[in-house]
Amino acid sequence: MRSLAIRFEIVMFAFATALLSCASRDTSRDEPVEIDLSDAAVETGPLFSLIDSDRDGLCDSSERSVGTDADKADSDNDGYPDLMEVYCGFEPMDPNSPRAEQVVLLAAEKGAAIDFKTEVLVDGKGEQYSGVFEAEEVFYAGGATAADLFVAASAIAADPPDNAFAIEAMAARFAAVQGETRLTFALRFALGEQPGFECIRWYPFSFSVKTPNESGIGIERYIVISGSVDSEESPWCKPEHCL
Repeated sequence: MRSLAIRFEIVMFAFATALLSCASRDTSRDEPVEIDLSDAAVETGPLFSLIDSDRDGLCDSSERSVGTDADKADSDNDGYPDLMEVYCGFEPMDPNSPRAEQVVLLAAEKGAAIDFKTEVLVDGKGEQYSGVFEAEEVFYAGGATAADLFVAASAIAADPPDNAFAIEAMAARFAAVQGETRLTFALRFALGEQPGFECIRWYPFSFSVKTPNESGIGIERYIVISGSVDSEESPWCKPEHCL
């Protein structure tokens, strides 16, 4: 089995090609990150690869590979740890990545819920456009993802209004769209009856619109953060072993 450090460098090579697309978000979504966190994988890696000087969850060797500061958990001082940004395909050295409109803040309280609006610009020729939510993998126990927090998506508005023949809210669908139109969707997330977490959790996901005969259009990457980002008492969650 290849070492954890080598596997992570391969993942980072994939991320390197994806990070240039994060600014526009109009290109195809990257494949979910696949990271082996098994004890066997960790034990076979060289000892130096497990050093994490800033304790942010990224090994020093990985930080050198992606150009982040191994002695600073948040290299670009944007409030988001390097681990989260690298893992989710954002730019850890750009304080404007992720953008504010890509972040969903969900209170870490039992029963907490939030409605998050997102817009997609299309050039319709009479097609039907449907919103599509897709959760991405993360390292939490039990395989928890954004899908565990996602309740539903709905179609709420078209601009100009006359460009859409009909808005089917509950189906998250716009019918017979003509011309350049901005479609607005609302995504609802809820923590449910489970209690809040001891650390700040983050869940990446993507949202796009699709026509019956086309693949995703206007694919955008987002992240749900559950916890108080401004609280020093609630640290960011990280894997058992640095990546």
